Amino acid sequence: MSPGFGVGVGVGIGTESGGSSSNSPVEILGTEGRVFIDVLDFALGDGVAVSSWVNRFVAYPDFAELDAGCTYDLGEDAVDSNGVGVLYIADGTLTATQPTTMWVLAKRLNPGANEVLISGDNSSDYQNIYQTISMWSSFAGSAGTIGISTGGWDWFRITFEGAISEAVLNGAAPQIVNPGTKDLSGIRLFQQFNGVSNYDGLLKVFILAEGASTDQVSDVDDWMVSRSA
Repeated sequence: MSPGFGVGVGVGIGTESGGSSSNSPVEILGTEGRVFIDVLDFALGDGVAVSSWVNRFVAYPDFAELDAGCTYDLGEDAVDSNGVGVLYIADGTLTATQPTTMWVLAKRLNPGANEVLISGDNSSDYQNIYQTISMWSSFAGSAGTIGISTGGWDWFRITFEGAISEAVLNGAAPQIVNPGTKDLSGIRLFQQFNGVSNYDGLLKVFILAEGASTDQVSDVDDWMVSRSA
């Protein structure tokens, strides 16, 4: 689309509660996995600053603070961007080539136009998940819808694969979309790569895979259904 001090340290990196499968996304995705962050890894008080988020795929970087402002919301059991906080994995330290798949469990607050939940950290290689007033959408060179937000907690999945990209929202039938062919370098949570379009909302889970098989994607979909219940 061209569309302080934090103490939030992840803990308990192991088998998480939630998920219908006995396997976690780390086990399901194996070497195809790049990122798995889950709010279950925090043990924080309400309103405590979150300045980092541990990536359960230990071969790849954790998220660090780019802009202060993220906090833990105890009532929602989620990370709140507060419209200003940004966590990131820097450009070049993690890359992924299409087909790439992202799974998200998020909730919109004060929705505005073109607020970016997920972005790359590079002006050439980036894949976005963003919200319009009512929609979740994707972008990797052109716009591709994901679906209409419920206004509450939504889980969704987008497989970026050019003209045969596939989007799923809250377990509905997959939809073919065409968000473009850009690959990914680095990741920003809650902001676009160029420092604009900050997202105001909550995040529980984000997963990224590169080259995942149909079976792997289906198994993580099942895990997300249970995790979001």
